[in-house]
Amino acid sequence: MVLLLFACAEVDDANTNPAASADELVASCVASEAWTGGWSEATHGADAEADYDGVFDPSVVSSLTITVAPSDYEAMYAELAELLGSEFGSGGGGAGAPGGGEPPGEEDMAGLVVACDGADIGDACEGSIDGEAFTGTCEQAPGNVVACVPSGEVETDFTSGDPSYVPVTVSDGERAWCGVGMRFKGNSTLSQTWSAGVGKLPFRFDFDKFEEEYPEVGNQRFFGFEELSLGNGSGDATLLRDVLASEILEDRGVPAARNAFRAVYLDAGEGPVYVGLYTMMEAVGKPMMSRVYGDDAGNLYEADGTCATLECADEASFDLKEGDDAGLAEVEGLVAALEDGSPDAAIDVDAFLLWLAVNSAMENWDSYGVAPHNYYLYANPADDGRLAFIPWDHNLALAESMKGEGDVSLDSIDESWPLIRVLLDNAEGRAAYEANLAYALDGAFAEATFEARVLEVADTIDPFLFGADAEIEGYSFLEGEEAYDDAIAELLEHAASRRAEVAASLAE
Repeated sequence: MVLLLFACAEVDDANTNPAASADELVASCVASEAWTGGWSEATHGADAEADYDGVFDPSVVSSLTITVAPSDYEAMYAELAELLGSEFGSGGGGAGAPGGGEPPGEEDMAGLVVACDGADIGDACEGSIDGEAFTGTCEQAPGNVVACVPSGEVETDFTSGDPSYVPVTVSDGERAWCGVGMRFKGNSTLSQTWSAGVGKLPFRFDFDKFEEEYPEVGNQRFFGFEELSLGNGSGDATLLRDVLASEILEDRGVPAARNAFRAVYLDAGEGPVYVGLYTMMEAVGKPMMSRVYGDDAGNLYEADGTCATLECADEASFDLKEGDDAGLAEVEGLVAALEDGSPDAAIDVDAFLLWLAVNSAMENWDSYGVAPHNYYLYANPADDGRLAFIPWDHNLALAESMKGEGDVSLDSIDESWPLIRVLLDNAEGRAAYEANLAYALDGAFAEATFEARVLEVADTIDPFLFGADAEIEGYSFLEGEEAYDDAIAELLEHAASRRAEVAASLAE
């Protein structure tokens, strides 16, 4: 495999040409001045307080340099080709695309989309995969497409498993973190970037992943954070949506992960390459639970899979990320409460309805109600163990779907999304939702405030997209400054249109 590594930049002594193996890379890192002189309890220690102001400051763009053993990086690419079922830049479909089983190829996938051209979600359709015909329904699929899938089988996983971690060195230019676990991450975002042949792949850090292999860097943190995600902006021509949507949610009182921008350089053997401007995202975990709820001792579930609609509960759809109880008692309790029509006993209904309204006001077609993923459930000890709904991943928020539909009332949401349907079919729940819709139009999403913020953040990241320090060919989704300006204008137009749609819905 040929890696597209062709641009160089100056870096510190922990990130010169990487060693031939991971062991040599870690040994070189811990012997460097960037580690021996840069280590402190506040920057690396396990007991450090999470430095939200420093790590997630969206008013600046900080840089990160990642150094990886060339053999490990090649292995990461080889593994991803296997997991996605296609070679880098192939343009083909990904594993687990609509239909389940073996992934449909590019031609089959295009046919599944054509089969639903002009149809509404839920309409009957006829499709075929590998020449095998089936009758199904039109469903919203990851990647902002509506495709024909076998009835009852909406598979949202585009990979056949999670990529593996490899140890890397991470540097902020002053200090180094050694033996950090890094792997590629994502679902449709990862598969689309891979298929397009863009080297700006999304990834995740676990700073304590390899403590057993390298005890000298055990219990390592990055300014108090053990895990961080780096989003690549695939599907977002502005690169602003994750940051802006999270700010709007948090401004309205909805728990949201913090985000900031990072200019990322990667050295896989031929010197550091600028692989683009990323959004560094707070991982939903103990620091966030402490920040939002004042207690991190509850069970935290990541929802992703068939049962994440909350029609059922299984371990495949609700991965226990934090906590001591390996069962699904809280989630099973929520499913049962929804069946009984009494969800307030199992989940913070007021908080969910607030999220639902703010999310709907912005419009977000990759969230609960459309796709069974992108949220967490936390059994909040401060609320007698009732679940709290925590949204995640907003790069496809603040945008109109391909279908051009954005039902503010959510009457089009069917019974397969019981947490929405049960609440909104209740007069009290409907009234609370509509009150929250009006509330969502103020604050950070108000017209003048939002427009000023969009332009401010766009101005902040502009030098890392265009000009002397621009993203480079092969590592960018951008199509030039004019196209970027058009995307910013479309974002503002969408927000204005959406505010008008919400106001009109409330006036009915």
